[in-house]
Amino acid sequence: ALLTLRSTDDLNVEALLPAEGDAPGTSLDDFPRPPEGRRLLQSYEEGQPYRMTIYSRTDHSTAELTRWYQQHVDREIWHEADLEGQAEIQGIELEEGHGMIFWRKEDPTRFTLVSFDERPAEDDVPAGTTVTVAEAL
Repeated sequence: ALLTLRSTDDLNVEALLPAEGDAPGTSLDDFPRPPEGRRLLQSYEEGQPYRMTIYSRTDHSTAELTRWYQQHVDREIWHEADLEGQAEIQGIELEEGHGMIFWRKEDPTRFTLVSFDERPAEDDVPAGTTVTVAEAL
């Protein structure tokens, strides 16, 4: 894979990936960040209605995070897609911890996809789950 960056201003890579605190970016006011979620990276293209945010590893499992989102997403604003039901209708077997999709009730073209990457401990990296949130704004 090749990543090419071009900037019309100074490009400070250390500021893009800080050792502490949040990386530059924004969060939706009405969609929760994962518990203990520190923004590691956010990518988007100026003028486009999409962005992706990666949050740091948390001690919570995929199952715990799924329950957490089900309890903390505002159901007055968001509708959760029934992925299991749709997979059953279509005869598709979903992987465990497949993620979640939420649509805005007032505008179904706006949605948020939450995916989880649960990993065991490796060398100096503790076990945990990384959360990625992709948004169509």
